[in-house]
Amino acid sequence: MLWSYDVTNPRTPASLGPVLGQVALYDAVVNGTTAYLSETGGKVVVADITDPLHPLTIGQVVVGLPLGSLAVDGDVAVGTAATSGIRLFDISDPSQPQLASQFNTGAFDHKSVACADGKAYVATGTAGLAIVDCSQPASPALLGSVNTPGYASDVAISGAHAFIADQDGGVQIVDISDPAAPVIVGTVPAAIGAVALKLAGSLCVAACNSIGLCVINIADPTSPYVVATVRTPDYAMDVAVVGTIAYVALGNSGITTIDLAAAGGPRILGSTFTPGRVQVVSALGSLVCAHGNTMATTMAYPTHCVSVAGVDDTVPHSEEVPGRLPMIQATPNPFNPMTEISFTLEQSQRLTIAVYDPSGRLVVALARDEFGPGRHVMTWDGRDHVGRSASSGVYFIRVTDGVQSRSEKVALVR
Repeated sequence: MLWSYDVTNPRTPASLGPVLGQVALYDAVVNGTTAYLSETGGKVVVADITDPLHPLTIGQVVVGLPLGSLAVDGDVAVGTAATSGIRLFDISDPSQPQLASQFNTGAFDHKSVACADGKAYVATGTAGLAIVDCSQPASPALLGSVNTPGYASDVAISGAHAFIADQDGGVQIVDISDPAAPVIVGTVPAAIGAVALKLAGSLCVAACNSIGLCVINIADPTSPYVVATVRTPDYAMDVAVVGTIAYVALGNSGITTIDLAAAGGPRILGSTFTPGRVQVVSALGSLVCAHGNTMATTMAYPTHCVSVAGVDDTVPHSEEVPGRLPMIQATPNPFNPMTEISFTLEQSQRLTIAVYDPSGRLVVALARDEFGPGRHVMTWDGRDHVGRSASSGVYFIRVTDGVQSRSEKVALVR
């Protein structure tokens, strides 16, 4: 089920109720007032989104196996089906979409797809990027491929270049001007852990798991560079961009909105929790939809906040503008049995400092208090909220004022 949330104020989303009935959405592609939705239940749904808060289903086609990423190019839609390759659909009549063919690139996995100019560009896990001719959807053909350093999870296309989220190699940029001989021409190793990405003008915005959101300048695809890295409250698993706002899926921690055009660099605007683990976010017209495999519903958020270009620094902090969150330091790190957590404030702030595990579960809350200006120090003794010793592994010390969050990764070694 799609749920709508009013995010006119992105810091305090308010539920507007359900829309579109029972939908286990994975991806969404918009073409004018028509949206094409892939469902994990195994079908493609076509919806009229003239009124985005009340979408109307106008057609669907059942595939019979779970679908993932979806892309549209003219009268053709292409969906990924994991180890079963890709599926091509004839959508010349949106009210009667038809399965045209299925195709396997020869790779073990098919994670994501983007389409342009009669071609499908498929991120194929350990096999890198595959390029498929889909101009004739009933008879697709492999044109070429290129290996990436690690695991290709996502792909986006701009002109003669493909941008690959490679979990082990960061963001890889491929020259696709010759589809039979694609070649890597740029790389951003600092975006290690990249699992998803979106393009926004001269920027590539990558969700990089524990690193957070990596914003990359791609004006020259052969010389990309990192503009900013935003540490998100939890693992960044997917991203959608509408205007200057990035919506980041944070697993058990819901969704965070980030202003890419804020003065002083990208910054977190706010967050909202969802009734389950959010793994995928998709732009659907004026909505942003969130879905995860443990969620009972797919949730939709109107993107009213795209007009927000940043917080007006001329407004006094007393008028609902939060102070900047402090940088956290943990020493020693790695540690055993305890680590000292320190931060410095320029002004008084009410903060919560807590420890989370990599799945987003709360381990222990260290403090919920009003902190004055100056340096503050506290310790974590490696125990959870009932005093049990936490197991060895990675944890996140998170500080939040209820609007913004910042985390520091620590390693407990027993």
